[in-house]
Amino acid sequence: MNALVPVGSMTTNFTQHDLSPDGAEMLTGIFTPAGPTIEFAVASALSNLGTARAALLLYVGQPDVPGTRLYDAGAQPIPAYDVQTFSVGSVGCETGWALTSYRTVRVDVDPDKDVTWTVLAAILGAANIIPTGTNPVGLAITPNGTKAYISNSSDGTVTSAVLGRPGYSVFNELQPQDEAVATIAVGASPLGVACNDSIAVVCNFDDSTNRVTVIDVATDTVLRHSALASGQHATSVAISPDGLYAYVATYEGVLFRVTIADGSSTSVAVSAGNELRGVAVSETAAYVGNHATGEVHRVPLPDMTSPASTSVGGNPVAVRLAPDGVVWVASRGTNTLRSISADGVLAADYTLPFGDVNDFAISPPVAPPVVPADEAQPVRTAYVGFDDNKWCQFNIGGDFAGEAHTIHRGDLPGAASPSAAIAVNDYGEIWIVQTALDRVWKFPGGRIYCRAGTTPAVLYGEYLDVFATAAAEPGRTHPT
Repeated sequence: MNALVPVGSMTTNFTQHDLSPDGAEMLTGIFTPAGPTIEFAVASALSNLGTARAALLLYVGQPDVPGTRLYDAGAQPIPAYDVQTFSVGSVGCETGWALTSYRTVRVDVDPDKDVTWTVLAAILGAANIIPTGTNPVGLAITPNGTKAYISNSSDGTVTSAVLGRPGYSVFNELQPQDEAVATIAVGASPLGVACNDSIAVVCNFDDSTNRVTVIDVATDTVLRHSALASGQHATSVAISPDGLYAYVATYEGVLFRVTIADGSSTSVAVSAGNELRGVAVSETAAYVGNHATGEVHRVPLPDMTSPASTSVGGNPVAVRLAPDGVVWVASRGTNTLRSISADGVLAADYTLPFGDVNDFAISPPVAPPVVPADEAQPVRTAYVGFDDNKWCQFNIGGDFAGEAHTIHRGDLPGAASPSAAIAVNDYGEIWIVQTALDRVWKFPGGRIYCRAGTTPAVLYGEYLDVFATAAAEPGRTHPT
């Protein structure tokens, strides 16, 4: 039997894995086999920071073009390449240390064709359900990932939930499970909700006195209510990056800037008489969707004068600012997810897999010290909610940009209900509001980190080595 020779190399820079195979590729390579059977020996040390099981999958194929990707946007093997897949490493839930494994697999191949192989990270997990008030429609998660706020449109309330972690090896100060902990009265018909680590802000569509409500995150108590100009009905809200202001969009086409400290406000008429839905705020501008005209309006800050408009088509329902500064908008009618540059130029133009989109969220980057402070994090994964209880993971960056995940998509559990709002926290956990069922459905998601040797040192992972033999010894058995 030929001696083991390396076909891969040690790696210590596994990137975070936001349920997207693109960017989570661990090792890949091409070699020419010396016989009809090859043997892979995979040694790995793997950790999982999250609430689901992480696995390493080995893909082996012989495409006509060596190096061709062996899996699709859902990490499913591509049948045309006769790809074989093997589980070669796994770890369950949160671990504060790397679990090591060594596995070998045998693969029959055509000795006259080059072999392409890849080791990929995968995430598996079960869902969870959290009850809310009646007809929940809005959802926000604090940046630190510890609290969630859900607006209940028929109750005039907001449900506060503490986000737990079912594992104690890393964050043992957190409770083990997610739990709804408070019901907070806010105002009639609360819709949009936004939060940072200190406050949550809710806009109440049908309450002229308590049009905007500010909640203390630490105590879940109402700090103040604010009224807006007469005749205005608030639909959406976002908090400025410095935490000083809430920007509130209205059905009547006005954008208000509400000072958090005292509730005072200033405004600009963005598009008189048209329904504004969705607002996002950067340090220099507010971006507001116009459900009636199919535009996104850019309002310069701090002066709030001379709004500029970009046509995105359809009926915008949600506007998000990605961590890399790109503005994204989801539109019904066209059922598209499109991006615009800071100066208002339409860029990416993607068609979503289902109709009647309601909301979307973009996976946040991983914060230091898990990764070095100067290391750029890719922005590549969005999660989208639709009518009829549907959702999907959608790639907005990388090699699969514009494609929906082939597994993480389709119907949520339970009877038909609009997936009214969606959010994702720093763990990659996806939260989706099921309005008609009065609950939030959560898919654990999770992330894989392997950052050995970085400064500061972190817990997650050490190495991955792949070796192969050119031919296996006849008659010898190998575990798979």
